[in-house]
Amino acid sequence: MSASREQINNAYDLLLGRRPENDHMVKEYIDGLTDIFQLVDQILSSDEYNDNYCKARLANIASTNALTERLFILLLNRPADPGELRDAAKHKSLLELHRYIFDHPEYVSLAKRRVYIARSELKLARLNESYGHIPKLIYLHIPKTAGKAFEFLLEKNYPEDTSLSTSRIINKNRWLNSRVIGGHEPYSEYRLMENKKLYIGIVRDPVERALSRFNYYRSIKGPSFSQREAKGFDHENLLTTIENSNFRTEFVDNYQCRFLSGKPNFRSVKHAFGQDDFIIGSLEHISEFTKFLSQRLQWPITDLPVINNASNREYVEELKADRALVRKLRWLNRQDQKLHRFIEEKGVYTSCRPDYDFRPFFPKNITQPV
Repeated sequence: MSASREQINNAYDLLLGRRPENDHMVKEYIDGLTDIFQLVDQILSSDEYNDNYCKARLANIASTNALTERLFILLLNRPADPGELRDAAKHKSLLELHRYIFDHPEYVSLAKRRVYIARSELKLARLNESYGHIPKLIYLHIPKTAGKAFEFLLEKNYPEDTSLSTSRIINKNRWLNSRVIGGHEPYSEYRLMENKKLYIGIVRDPVERALSRFNYYRSIKGPSFSQREAKGFDHENLLTTIENSNFRTEFVDNYQCRFLSGKPNFRSVKHAFGQDDFIIGSLEHISEFTKFLSQRLQWPITDLPVINNASNREYVEELKADRALVRKLRWLNRQDQKLHRFIEEKGVYTSCRPDYDFRPFFPKNITQPV
């Protein structure tokens, strides 16, 4: 059962404090979503929800019993009981109501179940034989490499032909029928797919990426904040987080090499490059990367959109001034350093042969020369 127009407007209103941009977007959701919880998960994992502008907007909306009732129905699929209404009344804004429900044991249980179902759907989609006739342009989105802006660029060039998700929440049918897929899923997740594939991705200086990732986590005050702390994540100390939590590999141990090859060393990345077709650029030369792709894939649009980043840039500069921290990050990401240096020296790297046929990955509206 798909989501209704009323449910979609309600989700935007309650979670973002605004309505959808246009009716076309609402129609896309009606056609693409299997239920409203997919949209809820997409919104909660979005950059907009986690930026300071959105939080300020939600903090300025006063909480009421009516808002609490609507939030319970949206997030827990049931009305609030009298005791919950009394507890919720202690919270003065819509933002505080969010945090109250996010900590609710029932919500935590439902969220975990939805992630499990989403991963199962994605796995089934990859193993489904029906995708075999559609070539896949696979975007390997390494976190904190300007990925959201690049996703928007992909969606502009393939407006009816993309299925990208950083939350692993997908519509299986759309995924199967889309030419452009990807998100925060590593190369190893796609190896079993036998159809024609072209991998694209962006790497970044590993120290810069680690600091940006940590800064991003510090800025997220949603339902996962306390869950991270319970697992040893110290939002004020990256070294402590690396040493004492299971988030270590998000920052060190050659995350980018593992993402592109399945193993934490540059040798394995070069092996993957020899096995499959890749085009890899660097964040530091991203305009060169998008230009290369536009030439090979006949993209009509090449400019990356400007995405507001609400993270505290001044804090990142403070971290970069910590020589001991930077030295440790470089030492623990030596293989990522090799990978990044290799791509930087190439400008843009491709493992595709000189006679590679890129036409299967052209946007649909581009005439394919004979």
